Formats: sequence, structure tokens, C-alpha cells
Amino acid sequence: MSPRHYAAALGAAAMVMVSAPLASADTGHISINVGSGWTHDAAAPLFDFSRIAPGWNQSVAIGVRNDSSEPSVLTLNSSSILDNENGCTHSERYVDSTCSGSNTGELGHELVLSVYPQVPGTQPLWSGDLYDLTSVVTLDRDVQPGQVDAFRIEAKLPTSSGNETQTDSVQFALRLTLSGSESSATTEVKGVRFSRNSGDGTLATLASHLPFTGSHAPRLIAGSMWMIVAGILLLLCVRVSRRTRGAA
Repeated sequence: MSPRHYAAALGAAAMVMVSAPLASADTGHISINVGSGWTHDAAAPLFDFSRIAPGWNQSVAIGVRNDSSEPSVLTLNSSSILDNENGCTHSERYVDSTCSGSNTGELGHELVLSVYPQVPGTQPLWSGDLYDLTSVVTLDRDVQPGQVDAFRIEAKLPTSSGNETQTDSVQFALRLTLSGSESSATTEVKGVRFSRNSGDGTLATLASHLPFTGSHAPRLIAGSMWMIVAGILLLLCVRVSRRTRGAA
């Protein structure tokens, strides 16, 4: 091949390489802000489960920015769910038959997540448990270049949650994806800072004596009322007995 033909071939190859589309699925064209500045990868988890119990809830704000040069679709889904039993306490065994095994816990099914626009008084864009969120949810179908979408994500453990989640722990991540016609960018943020006790230490000692998630409130109230009534009756019986003895 002559030098001129060789140079032409190199030029054609260079043109093909330049015009070829990017093969990577994540070009980094997404940024999130969970309260500590804009970043592609957030280091801080969203929620703190150290005091989780029936009736617990926590809400966090998150911003998502489209750093690409094209309109994109923003989606959300959960990933990397680890839902563990960590054994069972005495009271938990009455309602839970899966006290061991990988990913057999109930907390992930009980925990309710809701995604709201960052506007007070609005209805949630989506609500469900962690496993419902494994299916991709569309949050915004038209995110323009440079646009920032602000959301509020709420997590709660309903008061109806019973002893089956006493010692359970759950870990998960939330995946946010911006998909355009020419590129796609994804980032993940860890869901929890503390995933509850692992079955040893002070918390385990407490859980073995008192339900970590508590019993159902109506049962506790009914039991307390019966104890009060029984105490009053006992006191009346003692007074009547003393009066009878004094009269004799």
C-alpha cells in the first residue's frame, strides 16, 4: 500500500472511531444532593433506623440534576435488598416461623416508602414497600438539560407492624437513572445508616425481655385496663375485710 493510501485508510478509521456512539451505559450525567452538596455518588445513607418501631417515620429531601445535554426520563427503583431475620425473640416466635435463613426477614415488606414532589400538601408520586419498588418507577418523563427535580422520600413502619419484625434488619439502595435518546446515567444512594441489632449485645438483651417493635397498642391498653380494675377490686376487698373484722 502506498503512503498516500495508508494515510487515507488511517483517516477513514479515525472518522469511524470519532463518530461511533459511546458504549458505556453510565456517562456520569446525573448528580444528586441529599443535603451535603451535589455529587454523583452520595456517601451518606438516607435513613436512620436506630430507633425504628411501629409508628416510626422519617422524611428526607433529595435533589436530582440532569447534567447531560439532552432531555431525559428520570426513574427510581430499589436494589441490593438484604432482609434478614437475625433470629427470633420469645415473643417473635409466636408469630414468625422463619427465624433463620438468608433474606427471610419481614421488615422490608412492612416498611412503606413514599416519594413526593418537594411541594407541601401534594399527593405522593409513588408509594409501596421495598419489594414493590424493585419494579422501575418513572418520576419525570421530561427532565431538561440542567434541570433540577426536588423530591421528598418518606419511610415509615406502620403501627400495624407486629412482633414478626422485632429483630429483623434490612439494607437496601435506591437507584436513580436518567435515560435520554443517546445516553443513560445511573447513581445509587444507600438506604439506611443503621439496620437494627444483629442479635447480640445490649439491644438483644432488651429485645429478649421487651418487644423491640412493641405489641399491638389495643392489646396493651386492654391489658392495662384489666390490671387497673383488678387492683381496684383487690383494694375494695381488703377494706371490706378490715371493716368486717372491726365490727366483729
